[in-house]
Amino acid sequence: MNKERSYQFYLPLHQLWISYMKDLIKNDKTEDQISLKLMRADYHGAEVTVVHSKINSYIGISGIVIN
Repeated sequence: MNKERSYQFYLPLHQLWISYMKDLIKNDKTEDQISLKLMRADYHGAEVTVVHSKINSYIGISGIVIN
């Protein structure tokens, strides 16, 4: 099995994550409620960018969380 997949391969996972996050916080009214849920949320499928790292070459890398 090919262990390297293209970004396009994981876009459906990202779309599921977007739906999950919208559903997760849809009824929250305060910043505190939303913050608490964001801290406990699952980020598999989230698109992220590294903004801070002990390894400088990682800074600026973007992608979809898969593991």
